[in-house]
Amino acid sequence: MSRTKSSRRHAFAWLLFGAGGMLTALLFPALLVGGLVLSLSDPSVARENLVRIASFLEAPWGRWGVVVLVTFALWHAAHRIGLLLHDLRLPTVRRVLAPLLYGLAAASAPLGAALLH
Repeated sequence: MSRTKSSRRHAFAWLLFGAGGMLTALLFPALLVGGLVLSLSDPSVARENLVRIASFLEAPWGRWGVVVLVTFALWHAAHRIGLLLHDLRLPTVRRVLAPLLYGLAAASAPLGAALLH
C-alpha cells in the first residue's frame, strides 16, 4: 500500500472521529436535557416531548439525522477506544477489537437506513 493511500485513509478516519465528537458534544446534551430531564420534571411536559419526538421521527430528515448522529457517535467511540488501547500499550487487543468496533460503526449506517424503511 502506498504511503499516500494510507495517509488518506488515516485522514478520513480522523475526519469521521472529529465529526462524531463535534455532533456528540453539541447534540446529545440538548437531546438529553430536552428529552429526558424536562420529561421527568412534569408529566404534562413529558407528553408534549413525546409528541414532539414522535413528529420529529416521522419526518424522513429527522430519522436520517438520528442515523447520522448515532453512526458518527459510534465511529467516535470506536476511535477513542482504539486510542485508549494504544495508550495502554495493548496492541494485540487493539488489533482484534479495532476491526470489530469500526465494523460496528460502519454497519450502523446501513442498518439504520434499513430500519427506516
